Amino acid sequence: MPNLSNVSSAVCAAGAEIVVASLHWGTEYVQDPTAEQKRIAQKLLNDPNVDLIIGHHAHVVQPFEKINGKWVAYGMGNEIARHSEPKGITEEGVIARFHFSRKGAGWIVDKAEYVPLLIDLGPPIRLLDLSRSTTVDAARRDQALQRTDQIVLSRGAGEQGLTRPGK
Repeated sequence: MPNLSNVSSAVCAAGAEIVVASLHWGTEYVQDPTAEQKRIAQKLLNDPNVDLIIGHHAHVVQPFEKINGKWVAYGMGNEIARHSEPKGITEEGVIARFHFSRKGAGWIVDKAEYVPLLIDLGPPIRLLDLSRSTTVDAARRDQALQRTDQIVLSRGAGEQGLTRPGK
């Protein structure tokens, strides 16, 4: 892994005011973050130049949490995918919404939200907002919402200020 502290310092020196690290990490189809994900998140969010981490690769939703006052979304699940063997959880995803506001000379996240999603395998393939969709079977929608809420909030993100619109 490259020295991301050097990268973040160079990005800030180039004029960036907010640095979002998008990391391809984790173990496919595993909803818990790995020890390596947690170690890297801790290291990056200790860096004063890194403001937020958005993770991807696991193809399933993973938790969000706040570390050192900054957010990490370990895994967004799927948003554009059709697996040859759908597994239920591989059709679920989230959109992370983070609003930044200026604080002193820097920026902080003052609002953190997640929006649960479901890929409707169609045809046509569509991405649905589970909070608002009326086209998904109610039992499937409720199962996906419950699972997504449980996973996303499993590391204390709800107590740390993460919300789901419409909940």
